[in-house]
Amino acid sequence: MLHLPDIAKQNPLHKKIIINERLPSFVKAPCQVSVSYSAAAKDDFYTINLEVEAVLDIICQRCMGEFILPYKNSTVIAVCRTDERAEQLLEHYECIVAANWTVSLDDLIIDELHLYVSQFHPEVGDCDSGINDFLTAKIETY
Repeated sequence: MLHLPDIAKQNPLHKKIIINERLPSFVKAPCQVSVSYSAAAKDDFYTINLEVEAVLDIICQRCMGEFILPYKNSTVIAVCRTDERAEQLLEHYECIVAANWTVSLDDLIIDELHLYVSQFHPEVGDCDSGINDFLTAKIETY
């Protein structure tokens, strides 16, 4: 658990985490994630800056073939004490509510993976050739 007032006093921190549970269904477990994170105090909320990197084993949801996906994403999350304040900040940040300024780093990373990891090969042409023929209408359907 991260206590944001304490994290905000430190330089960016780095951690490697192995995630086995609650991954998106198309990401094979376990996966190792490297994260750099920092927090900053704002007027009446905190921001958390996350830099997440991993090499993920993905099952393409288009062709069901496995492939390796180098993943790198940066996210800024606003942590507020109330739902009302979170709603006000939604235009500028992704928001979560934590009345005691404590959040779970693992949960933040898992949520990020659910939101941002691609479910498909980067290019349709990378998919299994049989599915590719079907998708490009080279095989007639009945």
